[in-house]
Amino acid sequence: MSSRQRFSGAVSTGRPLREAILFASVAGIDSSKQIDRKGFHKSLPCNNSSFDISTTEKNTTMNFEQLVPNVYYVDITNGLKMFADCLGFVIGHNEIKSEQPFCVLNKDGLSIYLFEHAKLAKEHNPEFRLVTKNIEEVYEKVSKSHPEFLHPNLKEVALRPWGAKEFALRDEQVCIIFQQW
Repeated sequence: MSSRQRFSGAVSTGRPLREAILFASVAGIDSSKQIDRKGFHKSLPCNNSSFDISTTEKNTTMNFEQLVPNVYYVDITNGLKMFADCLGFVIGHNEIKSEQPFCVLNKDGLSIYLFEHAKLAKEHNPEFRLVTKNIEEVYEKVSKSHPEFLHPNLKEVALRPWGAKEFALRDEQVCIIFQQW
């Protein structure tokens, strides 16, 4: 599936207003345009039209190196079991024994922030995708060392209709889908 098809599908399915505005801003579309009566941004390509990302103005001054998510746990040690023990992330910054437990985990140029915060943990259950070039090796390692994390709906490597091989892990807080294209 091309980028054009993914954007077209995301927009033509009728996303809520805030998603449409966010999409417009990411795509470089002037977000000051009016919103139509259905709550869609009038300048967005909806209803079977396609969005050609190659025609949008590219902003070359905005360069990003990493997207670093925050994950909240009722008990931060549960997050450490998933990310450090199971997936091999290492602690790069440690305030686990502080009044407000927190740490930064790193692996292969990726980072994730773990927080112990019961209220936010109950409000946020993120899902992540980790793309790899060796999904079979990753699966073999984690399925043997931590089978309790295998997601019941995707507990084995499967070829998905969109062409990616995937399997998933979950704990009480997050779902991680491993993907190989």
